[in-house]
Amino acid sequence: MALQCDFDELYYRHVNDYKELFDRVELSLNDNSGEDLTLLTTPERLDRIKGDELDNTDCRRLINDNKLIELFFNYGRYLMISCSRAGTQPANLQGIWNDLMSPPNGSRYALDLNTEMNYWPAESCNLSECHLPLFDLLERVCGNGRVTAKEMYGISKGFVCHSHTDIWGDSAPQGESSTASIWPMGGAWLALHVFEHYEYTLDREFLAEKYHILKEAAEFFTEYLTENSSGKLVTGPSLSPENTYIDSSGVKASICMGPAMDSQILTVLFCSAIKAAHILGRDEAFAEKLTAMLKKLPQPQVGKYGQIMEWAEDYDETDIGHTRISQLFALYPAGLISPVRTPKLADAARATLIRRLIHGGGYTGYSSAWVTNMWARLFDGRMVYESLMRLLSHYMNPNMTQSKPPLQLEGNFGGTAAIAEALMQSCGGEINLLPALPDEWNNGHICGLKAKGGFIADIYWTANKLTRAEILSELGGELRLRANCAVSVSCDGEPVDLRTEDGLIIFMTQQGMTYTIKA
Repeated sequence: MALQCDFDELYYRHVNDYKELFDRVELSLNDNSGEDLTLLTTPERLDRIKGDELDNTDCRRLINDNKLIELFFNYGRYLMISCSRAGTQPANLQGIWNDLMSPPNGSRYALDLNTEMNYWPAESCNLSECHLPLFDLLERVCGNGRVTAKEMYGISKGFVCHSHTDIWGDSAPQGESSTASIWPMGGAWLALHVFEHYEYTLDREFLAEKYHILKEAAEFFTEYLTENSSGKLVTGPSLSPENTYIDSSGVKASICMGPAMDSQILTVLFCSAIKAAHILGRDEAFAEKLTAMLKKLPQPQVGKYGQIMEWAEDYDETDIGHTRISQLFALYPAGLISPVRTPKLADAARATLIRRLIHGGGYTGYSSAWVTNMWARLFDGRMVYESLMRLLSHYMNPNMTQSKPPLQLEGNFGGTAAIAEALMQSCGGEINLLPALPDEWNNGHICGLKAKGGFIADIYWTANKLTRAEILSELGGELRLRANCAVSVSCDGEPVDLRTEDGLIIFMTQQGMTYTIKA
């Protein structure tokens, strides 16, 4: 087909195809560099924000480049568009840009964070179509995972997948790592993307087609979970991915019963499966069973350091500054912890982050990106900015790909998601405008961000304060908005009937109508 076209036609088709996706979102931040950087290359600009050995912390804070952050955000969207399109394989550790015969981890799909992080910006950055290859992979994982569930665990219901998979959907434990391989939650975490895609698109046909993945992921755990001495349902054997602890007798270990992340993933999985069943009018008895089991899942607990506990027991970590902060899955991406809804747990999440970071945590691209999203969920714009600058200055190659030799991309995708998360959040049934706006982004706008419920938002701010937002309701329905300031709401120049509730502005929207929020 391509051979029948000349260059101009191919180029024209390519540009139109690409721009239809890329031009949906536009980010503009004030230039705070303090100098003309137009003649510097990207590698030179990345080197510039590193400072040098004479720069102390306060000096480094004066080395700014908001336009480099813009470029990084746009580059992440470019990578997504370029490496994950319908009918292709989903983005792996290297996206599609592996150039080695023996790449790290075989260019497979790491399901204990990396693959999921690749798709964090897909929905919020209005690239829902780019999410679709992940669901094709999930079908293969589900099919193989049924066999693994039966042969490995003797469970004939549902499917299971461990910490890695590949293009064939292998679901058995892979590798010999005692801190990663025996982790039965990979398929469950991946399945959460099914309901996330539905929440953003409200595509009922999609949900009906992929519902079985949610159901089967949950079904496996209805058989796998065991009741502990406290009457809670826990996973086991399992682990907290790639981390180790010191038990009460002083022994270093990783295998455990009921790590916090497992229970948090299952909380979201069960809730998603229950909601999906209700939406589709299916499996009422199964939904009731999950509802009963949900009440017995452990919830986040605060430990002796004021932190969110990573294991069922308040063990000490072997590596206090570990790269992963798996116990904060509840904060991001899950949204189970919130400064608004669960302030005490949010304080404990902050303590967890600080404890990790002061002991050297966040020292890889993926870790730094995850941390940035967590700061955004804690509404801390100062730390969002510092984390982003650290991600760019310490963990990016000269071509702005994540520098985990030779190349990985989850840090790019996670960082892109974090920028969007700082400017708009869509979790807990509400849309939050400018929840973690850094002081350094004092003037700007973001247009085209997508929120759950089929809403598209354009947001404008001046002097670090919201001035205006335009929200398109693609599908109609109730809008629950947190503007963080006094605003008026109108549609076609007419005031909108609304009510306020606990800081939320709530009103009904009509399909296809745009609502203007003015501060």
